[in-house]
Formats: sequence, structure tokens, C-alpha cells
Amino acid sequence: MKHAGLVITSILALALSACGDKAKIDNVSVGGIAQEALTKADFEAYLKVKKIPNEPGNRLERAQKTFLERNAIAEAITKEPVVDKSLIEAELRDFRNELLITRYFEKFMADKVSDEEVKKYYEQNKEKFAQRRVQLADILLRLSPTTTEQEKSVQFKKAVEVYNKAKSGGAFAGAAAQYSEDPITAKKGGDLGWVQEVDMERPLADKVFAMKKGEVSEPISTTTGYHIVQLLSDPVAEKKDVKELEASIKYRIQFEAKGKEMERLLAKGTIKELK
Repeated sequence: MKHAGLVITSILALALSACGDKAKIDNVSVGGIAQEALTKADFEAYLKVKKIPNEPGNRLERAQKTFLERNAIAEAITKEPVVDKSLIEAELRDFRNELLITRYFEKFMADKVSDEEVKKYYEQNKEKFAQRRVQLADILLRLSPTTTEQEKSVQFKKAVEVYNKAKSGGAFAGAAAQYSEDPITAKKGGDLGWVQEVDMERPLADKVFAMKKGEVSEPISTTTGYHIVQLLSDPVAEKKDVKELEASIKYRIQFEAKGKEMERLLAKGTIKELK
């Protein structure tokens, strides 16, 4: 059964035999925007959706009544002028598509990933699971979402001047104390301690992990402002055992498999453009 817009053209025959056989649905057809027939399988599917046991009794009889009444009401509504059938069809199509995709990938993602697949993925992608961190000092010249282009230009010019003062020998800590707009780290000469790569914005991380101990960066632009950083130690990478990463690896394998399956289904689909 596809959707609303139904015209009940015959009576749903639901009979419980004296021998206790399950209820049967026979000789039911509906029509409307799309002609189709309701069968025993349709009603059994309805029972599954509603989680109602297909067993003789009052609960099954109430389900039969509801099944008929809702289809009859939907059939009558299709004849009412107040209803915009095109909007209903659009909403039903969108819901149907979402439901199909969700249910399909619930089953698809339920496939278990073997221990061998986990080990193989780990060996081939060790670098993805290395958690890099670095000890650094930072001088921050802040920007905000409301900062104008003119204000950014002024702040950048100031950042360049601070960089020129901080890049020599032991001048960084003094420059941080004097110019950094982060009051907490400014008191410590800009020392941020050990920082994980995942906690940095991409432009900052890309620069930092390409530097060497003692090196001072030129101003780096991020959403929070301009950073001038000095590495207090060389970056280190901490690797975790495959057992610690098992759940994460299984998710990655399934996620990548889902992406490939989406591409396969998209290529297989016949709807490519509007007519």
C-alpha cells in the first residue's frame, strides 16, 4: 500500500475460523491517485508496524476496525475540495524517501565488522589514529564576529609588529606578557602547556605541526584572532593499541562502506532530472 487518496471498492473480509485460524484479508482493492489493491500481506505489514500480534482476539479485531476506518476516512477526504492533493503527495514522497533510506541503512549498518577487518584497517591507517600534541606558547590578538575589515587590518599590523619583537631569542615571553589579549596565558609568558591537535583550528594546527622546537610563527589567522606561537617542545604522536580503538575503527569502516553504498545506489537510480 503506497499512500493516502484511497477509494475502498470492496469490503474487507476479516474472518476468524472456529478452528482458531489467524484472521484473513481477502478481496480488497483501493484506488485514487494511484490504483492498487490491499491484500492480506498489507494488513499483516500494518500489524507489524503497529506491533500487534496477528492472533485471534479483541486486539486484532480492533486493529481490523481501525485499518478499515482510517482507509475509509482517507478515501472520503480525497473528495473534499479543502485538501491540496499535490502538497500531500509531496509530503508523502519526502517521508517515503526518508523512511526508505533510513530503514535500508539501518539494516546495512547492522552488518558486523570482523576482527580481521578491524586489524587490517588499523595497520593500513595507523596515522589516522595517532593523537598528536605539542607544548607551545601563544600570543593572541583577538578578533570578534563584529570586527570590521578596517579593524582587522589594524590588528594584523599590530600582530606583525609583535611578531618582530617576539621572534628574537628570549623575547617571546616578554612580548606575550605585554601584548597578548589572553590574560590567563599572558601572565605565564604565553605558555599554553600541552595542546592536542584536535583542540586547534585547522590553520593553526597545520602551521604548528610543521614547526620545530624554539621556532616562532608569523601571525596565524583563526576565528578567534591572530596567533603568534612558539614551540616549547617538538610535536609528539601517541599511538593507541588496536583494542582501545576497536569501536572507533568499526564505525569508520561502516561509515566508509555507507558512503560507497550511497554512490552505488545513486548510480543505479534512474531519476536523474526533472521532466
